[in-house]
Amino acid sequence: AEDGIRDFCLSRGLGDVYKRQMGNTGENSNVTNTNASKEPVLCVACGLFFGNAANEDMCSKCFKEKVKTKTETAPAPAITALKSPTRMEEEAKTEQVKASTPKQEDTSKCWLCARKVGMLGYKCRCEYTFCKNHRLPEDHDCDFDFQTREREKLQKANPTVVASKLKDI
Repeated sequence: AEDGIRDFCLSRGLGDVYKRQMGNTGENSNVTNTNASKEPVLCVACGLFFGNAANEDMCSKCFKEKVKTKTETAPAPAITALKSPTRMEEEAKTEQVKASTPKQEDTSKCWLCARKVGMLGYKCRCEYTFCKNHRLPEDHDCDFDFQTREREKLQKANPTVVASKLKDI
């Protein structure tokens, strides 16, 4: 009967569950453990999940946060002399707006109603995924500025044409 349980657990990728169960009963003589010398360690940052030696004994979430804070604190090269002050102000405002808006992590659900959308979700220009009921910008109060984007596209596509000055004869 135990071989049937062992085969069942191993066929579904639950080998660690079987090993823990066998470890609790004290009958782990026929089970080989590849990490026998290494005990699992809780995350040093949060203590909720198991840490990984490759991630400095932190869980994946805490390790990602640590890497993110390192990249944010790294000084960026300054090229501010090339940009105009108004352009810099606009970029600073857009960066603040991007930083203040939450990011959608589960794109398989609608951002508003959390309905599963699967492969048929509509991704808006505001970087969120919506169901068929909320796909239009006016249905989900889209914060993307369509007017400014279209004006910029028109300016790039249609540069100002100035007639060359002719010399008087």
